[in-house]
Amino acid sequence: MPTSLQHHIRDVPTDAQRRVLWVRDKYRKIIQDTMRDETRLVMRTPVDVERGQAGVQVPIM
Repeated sequence: MPTSLQHHIRDVPTDAQRRVLWVRDKYRKIIQDTMRDETRLVMRTPVDVERGQAGVQVPIM
């Protein structure tokens, strides 16, 4: 028996968005830094490396 999206949305707790945003804000930098370190998805010019700058970062989606 098919169910509607509206039915599922009603089942989501009212504070779900607040909790999701809190987790995102708390762990985002840690997760992004770890993924960059493990996958090396950072492109740097020799000048960036010499200056210790991050360079251009490839977004991970």
